[in-house]
Amino acid sequence: RAMSKAASRRAEAEESMCVDDSSDSSLGDSGEFSAASPSQGQQRRRRELPPHLLKLKRTPCVGDKLMCEWRGEGFRAVEVVEVRKRPADNEHEFYVHYLDFDKRLDEWVDMVKLALAKPDKKRRLRSSDLTETRQQTRTQKRRFDEIYNIQMEEDPRIRALEKQREEATKVKNINVITLGRYEIDTWYYSPYPDAYASCERLYVCEYCLKYMRKPKTLAKHKAKCPLRGPPGVEIYRFQDLVVFEVDGKTQKLFCQNLCLLAKLFLDHKTLYYDVESFLFYILTKQDEEGYHIVAYFSKEKQSPDGYNLACILTLPPYQKNGYGRTLISLCAHSRSSPPPLASYVG
Repeated sequence: RAMSKAASRRAEAEESMCVDDSSDSSLGDSGEFSAASPSQGQQRRRRELPPHLLKLKRTPCVGDKLMCEWRGEGFRAVEVVEVRKRPADNEHEFYVHYLDFDKRLDEWVDMVKLALAKPDKKRRLRSSDLTETRQQTRTQKRRFDEIYNIQMEEDPRIRALEKQREEATKVKNINVITLGRYEIDTWYYSPYPDAYASCERLYVCEYCLKYMRKPKTLAKHKAKCPLRGPPGVEIYRFQDLVVFEVDGKTQKLFCQNLCLLAKLFLDHKTLYYDVESFLFYILTKQDEEGYHIVAYFSKEKQSPDGYNLACILTLPPYQKNGYGRTLISLCAHSRSSPPPLASYVG
């Protein structure tokens, strides 16, 4: 009976966020209804809502779970992570996380893309549902821990640090980077300096990995950049694929820039600036212009646990071509005995 009452209260709370389809009211900045009618684009979009969805009555808040239009392929469940106002028109934007999907798909959306699922009054929360959910969660966690040998999560300090990291990196700060001839959508937060972290787009030199805010600055830099490839020692070559070994102590700035770039595509990465004790192995493709970075991995010079791999990444334009297997096979061999390529295309 207590569970049924709780479910009923939740249903009533969800209904309070909805507005009847016949209402033409719009929302003001304070979240109250105003007499102004929505734009024609908003009216058209709202009329096309599926029957199981309802329009919003108030401005969503952080933590609200809603439905969001996703790339023209229907609606998916999301959670609101952050709310802001655009300086241009003072309209609300919502940073949403698509439930059951990776964080790389998180994005800013307008309010017209959001809707609320109609509450199901016929269904009541049963104790068996709660038990089944708990058992499934525990089973999944145990399997994950067994696969990745995770034991440090039992330490409350580690859990506190992980929670702090998630809070600091929950909103992606840079959306796009220009790297050589590619424009790449980023996946995750990266701790670039404050002057650059607020930019929607960063321009990165593909040779020295220096980052800039404006394309004209990148053009001037490319005319003066002395590098045409990673500043390290060539240790392996096969046709147009070349691997360089770069010492984090002697090439500190380059390796720091590489780590910041990699963090845009790696969720769990903590090495950004303390690179002196690491070696970086960078796979490149050579053409008449120089050596273009394809992938890399790093490892500690002296690992107390005997690990020979710290971090590995293939840049998105080069993924699904076997380059990751090449680097994994390379990290298992010494510098004096380079491994054969996993395939003719790397």
